[in-house]
Amino acid sequence: MLIMPKVSSKKQFNQIINKQDELLKKNENLANEYDVSEGM
Repeated sequence: MLIMPKVSSKKQFNQIINKQDELLKKNENLANEYDVSEGM
């Protein structure tokens, strides 16, 4: 569950969602790279 700060507008809300999505993707990429290097 995502913790949402109070937002004043839908646009601001969408920006927060997009940021969290970007961070999740970055974390997944790092995890994948780590798994690959561990497998060697």
